[in-house]
Amino acid sequence: MTDLFEGQLINRLKCLSCGHETYAFDNFMDLSVEIPRKAIRFLGNINVKDCLEKFVEAEKMVDCGYKCSGCKKAVDITKDLTIYRMP
Repeated sequence: MTDLFEGQLINRLKCLSCGHETYAFDNFMDLSVEIPRKAIRFLGNINVKDCLEKFVEAEKMVDCGYKCSGCKKAVDITKDLTIYRMP
C-alpha cells in the first residue's frame, strides 16, 4: 500500500548568514495545500498547480532561534519543501 500512496518530500533549511543548507526527507500520504488568495477572488477557478506552487514556496523565518550547523550562530533562515518522489 505504501508503494502506491506514499511520496517523499525534501525539507530544506538555508542559513541567511553563511548560506549553509541542511536537508531532511519526510514521507507523506497526503498533502495539505493552501488555496491561494487569487483563486479565492475568482470563485470556482482553482488550479491545482497554483496550490502546489504555494505549497513549495520558500518561507523566511526570522528570530526563530535556529542554530546553524555551519556558522554555529542563531540565525534567520529560509525553509522550503520540494516533492522528491510522487506516490
